[in-house]
Amino acid sequence: MDEPRDEDAANECRDISDHQASPEVQADADEVKVWNSQQLLGSGREAVILHGSQVYRLLCTRNGKLILQK
Repeated sequence: MDEPRDEDAANECRDISDHQASPEVQADADEVKVWNSQQLLGSGREAVILHGSQVYRLLCTRNGKLILQK
């Protein structure tokens, strides 16, 4: 798994939120819900997402890219 090489790389995933839409989730079921990546990752670099009986991992790489693993 990618590890941050310096403080700038470690902060890159948290900085992604500056480029995202509003973190508010739309209440209308017909609209697409928008989540800020920082809401899912928090101060870390990984989040676990449960989808039915499946477990997925959302990872932020040292380059600030997101990867979804099953």
